[in-house]
Amino acid sequence: MSTRSDSAGGDPRLMETWARLGCVAVGLGIAVVGLFALNSPRVKTAFAPQCAQSSCVGQVSADHSVPATTLIIAGLVISVIGLNGARLKSVTGPGGTALGFEELAERALQKAPTSDLKANEAQQGEHPTPGTLPKRDPVARVRVKGERLAVFAPDEIPGRIMADIRQDAPLEVSAKLRDRDVTFGARPAGTGNHPWLLGLDDGSLIKVSYGGQRKSTATVKLVSGVEEVA
Repeated sequence: MSTRSDSAGGDPRLMETWARLGCVAVGLGIAVVGLFALNSPRVKTAFAPQCAQSSCVGQVSADHSVPATTLIIAGLVISVIGLNGARLKSVTGPGGTALGFEELAERALQKAPTSDLKANEAQQGEHPTPGTLPKRDPVARVRVKGERLAVFAPDEIPGRIMADIRQDAPLEVSAKLRDRDVTFGARPAGTGNHPWLLGLDDGSLIKVSYGGQRKSTATVKLVSGVEEVA
């Protein structure tokens, strides 16, 4: 499931400035609550059932040290995450295993035919379709079946890619995307009207490509060793 600069050329390994400040503020707030609870033990009176309220009065002091200490530690951890600013570098893959983006992408992309890992000759010579280029550097770079691909976190996949999937995808692909989460996006390195490959949490891939044969819409299909949806 850190910080980066708010400019388009910012470090992709870092969270946005607002997210860092938010983590620090929330963390310090939680820690302060924990300190207050730690230093303010609650004392309440208790009466035995057989006693009237005017007699047999006892005092019971509740021990809040454990939950208070937990709050303090949690708050400090959240604050440190904000100060450090490092972005999430891994996600949960199929089977609940925590994988780095590089390993996750390599594992999924290995299942795709080599022809789906790159743009065809016509697309390589075309300018990128507007709105399909990532705004930040990739979180990882991998080489699969001789092809170099740049890997991006799900929130770095251009909005047009997701919009075109919703608009142009066959029903089978749309249904699959509704049931699954996107874990990464990848595209061939270099210039050209390159396709995008979106990895899902079940290990399958959706390919979104543009251009070729004078098409004005995206071509969306399911790849990765399963029956392709044209």
